[in-house]
Amino acid sequence: MKKVLVPRVRFKGFSEEWKEEKFGELLFRINEKGYEFLDTLTASKSGEMLKRKSINYHIQVAKESLKNYNRVLKNDFVLHLSTYESGLAYSKEIGITSPAYDVLRFFDKNNNDPIFFKYVFSNKKFINSLVPFTYGLRQGKSINLEELNKSLIEKTNISEQQKIGKLLDQISNLISLEEIKLNKLKQLKETLLQKMFPEGNSKTPRIRFKWFSKEWKEEKLDDIFKVITGGEPPKNYKNSKHPVGKYKYPIYSNGQEANAIWGFSDNYSINTEAITISSIGTIGFPVVRKMFFTPIIRLKTLLPYNKNMNINFLNLSVSQINFSFNQAGIPSMNSNQLKDNIILISRNFSEQQKIGDFFSKIDTLINLYQSKINKLKQIKEGLLQKMFV
Repeated sequence: MKKVLVPRVRFKGFSEEWKEEKFGELLFRINEKGYEFLDTLTASKSGEMLKRKSINYHIQVAKESLKNYNRVLKNDFVLHLSTYESGLAYSKEIGITSPAYDVLRFFDKNNNDPIFFKYVFSNKKFINSLVPFTYGLRQGKSINLEELNKSLIEKTNISEQQKIGKLLDQISNLISLEEIKLNKLKQLKETLLQKMFPEGNSKTPRIRFKWFSKEWKEEKLDDIFKVITGGEPPKNYKNSKHPVGKYKYPIYSNGQEANAIWGFSDNYSINTEAITISSIGTIGFPVVRKMFFTPIIRLKTLLPYNKNMNINFLNLSVSQINFSFNQAGIPSMNSNQLKDNIILISRNFSEQQKIGDFFSKIDTLINLYQSKINKLKQIKEGLLQKMFV
């Protein structure tokens, strides 16, 4: 039975079936040398050809060797050493690139939109289709262009191509703008942390809220916190990243990924706000946890003795600790190693509250930006799956 080449989601006014075209009839390999005066381009992780100097990627290449580099024009595609995992690299730049790369150009520029094909050649379907033409065991696998040329690529008319490409580019640009805002906010937080907490031998922050002037005090973690080590997982739990029915209490393990969620249980071992610190594999990364949770597998939990202390402030203070250890094998940290650490804290609970609340608001903004980025990425991924065949 013939496969119907019609995407699930389309712009209004388009109904005709897409067609298949051989890769080798769509693009041809070009070999244009002798342009050593042009900027050198390299394939980036984002799937674009970028000027090496723009990303501070400096490799000394003799001028004679540069003469053998291939010229790349705007809207060319490049088959590079990581194409097997990231697709063809699209170029919006003019420059030259390594002769180890294959530079590809459209036969028919009038009926093929490069922005549309930028998404065709970087999506999972295309990348998975490269497997039969990929050779080698290590990073930098090679792809047999002669075999790739025989493969079929689905495409639509130029008008629909342009609409799809424009929409996906708009979403990609939105994601990039939000990521820039997010990174600036993270940088601002890092700068403020350096200035609102004492550095070096100083016991006074460089920036303080009005009316606070007393020196901060050194305290051992053991004097401020009761330290609990996580044990075995609870008997009743769901292996899920989200609550499921009566299994509504989070189980936390070591690491950073997915907020270190291991699952959810119908019970809990910690009934108050606390700080958890990863102690196996990934060391450190203190996180404030809301009440009612269970730590497992040697995850360290810090419970403040004095309930008047601000948990967010204490977490920021603990985050100033350098948790790196010189040890062989899988990194780990026992309770005594943790307890012996010294932090500087303000003994004024009002100052703690102000600092904790201030950074909590920044973290809320960071989470909002990250949530918006994740939603945009989900929308983009959904469109990539539904607007192509």
